Amino acid sequence: MGASYQVVLHDLANAASTFTAQAADVRSLQGFLTPAPVETGDPTLDTVLRDLLISIGAIHDGIVKQLAAHGTALKTCHDNYSGSDADVARLFQTMMDGYT
Repeated sequence: MGASYQVVLHDLANAASTFTAQAADVRSLQGFLTPAPVETGDPTLDTVLRDLLISIGAIHDGIVKQLAAHGTALKTCHDNYSGSDADVARLFQTMMDGYT
């Protein structure tokens, strides 16, 4: 019954898995992307650099959250399609059983 869904389901599962894995990979880069604070001797420049590093960290966190959210949304979509396909197959079988 659901042969036409198989490609979509497979693609959705792969995409969900990829987004989830990439979110974990990008999250693991946090240590490399967050250098230790520097002291330049100029308090104003030190403040600017600290704020810049905080902003870059916030952007990084946002990217990780978005990747993870896309992975979750794709998994939900996959599960919904899968459940709908099973419901349609059960309905079809119930209707066919009534005619035989």
